[in-house]
Amino acid sequence: GRTTDGGRTWTTAVVAGAEAMQFRDVHAEGATTAWLLAAGSGELSRLYRTTDGGSTWTQQWVNEEPEGFYDCMDFWDERRGFVYGDAVGGELRILITGDGGTTWTLVPGDALPPAQAGEGGFAASGTCAIAEADGRGWVAAGNASRARVFITPDFGQTWTASDAPVVGGESAGLASISMLDDRLGTAFGGNIGQPDLRTDNVARTEDGGRTWSLLA
Repeated sequence: GRTTDGGRTWTTAVVAGAEAMQFRDVHAEGATTAWLLAAGSGELSRLYRTTDGGSTWTQQWVNEEPEGFYDCMDFWDERRGFVYGDAVGGELRILITGDGGTTWTLVPGDALPPAQAGEGGFAASGTCAIAEADGRGWVAAGNASRARVFITPDFGQTWTASDAPVVGGESAGLASISMLDDRLGTAFGGNIGQPDLRTDNVARTEDGGRTWSLLA
């Protein structure tokens, strides 16, 4: 769906050849350029781009790892962006682009924190990744013993991790993150597998994500 009048009216369409894809995230840069992330195991994780407001779409990337599963993405501008996915073989999966998605590069393992067993994300809301000014970016992660937030200061070239005091474990952890500025932010999650269960599921940072405190 696309709107150019603040949501008063919408036009909808289907990406040709991708009718079976499960699109879980979208990012637009202006009225005509946007990216779509399809989530799924192996080749079902894909990226598409439009430069004509959605009239046509170009497939830019297909995941070639059978165990891979990509969850969310965000962009700093029309050229630079990143995509986050579940860990594969004990290593986190983050892709970065510097040319609008024409090419994507896997961030090497030595530039990432070691992955926890089973660690990944939740491809539901498209809000587990966020890119902000000056190359800063954050990822909300889960499905591991400890819920964590990954942080980059340099357009995704390197990443660090910080623990968040919310419930962890299988199908639990963080699912969404929002940053007000370079210091203040909130991360949300819980036990996704038991949505009616009340848990510690909201945390706040006042130092750009280096430390987190539990909210009521």
